[in-house]
Amino acid sequence: MSPVVALADASSVSVAECMAYGQSNRKLTGDSHYYYCYRATCNGTYQLANMILSSRYSCSNGNPQPYTKWAMDGCSIYSGSCSTNDARYCERDLEVNCDLKSDGSPYVASTTTTAGSATTTTNRVTAGTTTNQATTKKTTGSGTTRVIIARTTTQAATESTRAVVSTDTTTTTASKSSNTGIESLTINGTNIGYSNDKSEYTIKLPYGLSYVDVQLTLSDDKATYNINGASNISDDESNQIVIDVTAEDGSTKEVIINVHRYSGESNDCTLANIYMEDYDLNFDANTYEYKLRVKNNTKTLDLEVVPTDALHAKYEVADNNALQNNSVVTINVKAEDGTLCVYKITVKKTGNLWLIILIIIIIVAALAGGGYAAFRYIKRSKNRYKYE
Repeated sequence: MSPVVALADASSVSVAECMAYGQSNRKLTGDSHYYYCYRATCNGTYQLANMILSSRYSCSNGNPQPYTKWAMDGCSIYSGSCSTNDARYCERDLEVNCDLKSDGSPYVASTTTTAGSATTTTNRVTAGTTTNQATTKKTTGSGTTRVIIARTTTQAATESTRAVVSTDTTTTTASKSSNTGIESLTINGTNIGYSNDKSEYTIKLPYGLSYVDVQLTLSDDKATYNINGASNISDDESNQIVIDVTAEDGSTKEVIINVHRYSGESNDCTLANIYMEDYDLNFDANTYEYKLRVKNNTKTLDLEVVPTDALHAKYEVADNNALQNNSVVTINVKAEDGTLCVYKITVKKTGNLWLIILIIIIIVAALAGGGYAAFRYIKRSKNRYKYE
């Protein structure tokens, strides 16, 4: 079981407490706990960045996807929309059970062994028989001749020896991966557009920022990495962050990130208010689109725009003339560092119902007057002609 760091309030802590709580590369066994430190920043919505540069865990038994659940999540309150630019720090406690797979079933490490066949041939002895025969003639006193046949049988042992014993055992081991690929690389929550065929990059940091949050996703989960130079960064121009990736078979790759400094600039492009004397937008700094009903004869909106960072932010109003129904007035706000916020107001004009009714009345009256005049004319001229 990993050691637990005591905390006063897990959802809002100092950066020192947060960094002391978080852990870097660790091998876990059994049912363990792994601790994270996060920095929550606000830019309309909360963004979380892991503060521990080499934050990573793995199971010592080789379980690639162990069962996990959050035992404590002090960062859950930092989600959704927000309105303050202050940085907050929070912690998470992840319970990791290396003895279980991600679906909760037991994890069993597998091995592959192939046994060869054994062939044995025993000795065999074959006995052969050879018969020798001799003939002898003997004459008796009576003049009778007798023939005596003597047979001698000899058994010869013929030995044929064929003994071959073959026994072998083969163990098959999968070859180790040489994959040192990186799928993604982010610095302070920003994807730098990493490509595996490029090994050197440059980033800009404001003076006074002494650390950055570097996050990697490797192509092979058996590969490991180490990051040097991402903390205690000096204000000079000679700093480098070096990332070393080591594949399962020991192959290595080095990625260098050069750090250049610049004076800090504000990124606040929000508006404090959009004021109009005749209308009320019900304005909110984090709401970027509005619908406004105006009088039918309105040709332009009399706007007073107030940036939140009035000293540095600049704004421009576009398409605010010859307004028609559904015209869109756009306010582009650019922060000191170039960050852009866009506010849009869709104009809805009142209907022309009374004008339409008036026109209809005039047309009806004109038609009625014309019809009456025609009737009078026909009546007066009725008796002027004789018909046969």
